[in-house]
Amino acid sequence: MNRAQAEYLRASFRSIKPCGAALIARVFRSLADHHPGVRAMFPDDTSELNQKLFDTLGQVVRHVHSFQKLQEPLAVLGEQAARAGANIGHYRIIKHELLDAIELISGEEWNDDLAWAWSEMLDAVTGVMMAGAGAKETTPRLAA
Repeated sequence: MNRAQAEYLRASFRSIKPCGAALIARVFRSLADHHPGVRAMFPDDTSELNQKLFDTLGQVVRHVHSFQKLQEPLAVLGEQAARAGANIGHYRIIKHELLDAIELISGEEWNDDLAWAWSEMLDAVTGVMMAGAGAKETTPRLAA
């Protein structure tokens, strides 16, 4: 991801930031409605987790241009997620639900370029987390 694409992603994040914890809560509600098995991997009360996950998303967005700085902490998260039973299918479901929620909140700002930027970043995060979990997939890198 080049600097212009990274800034585009950051601008998008700034526009959704006021809805941060609510955005994550929406993802959990959607998981409960459509993927209860995935939702069951998280605590019943996600009120504290909502803000924590949004803050983590913000850190990733802030450092997307220097993604290597994120690899160690994301790998640790991946290891923790694997211990909770997470697999690549779960990551795909969560990515889809997160993208849907971001699109909804973004409104008219959402377009194909923004969808690509968010998807590319989330795929990179997934790759690092799966590598941290010991998966045999290669770690994706953000395209230039």
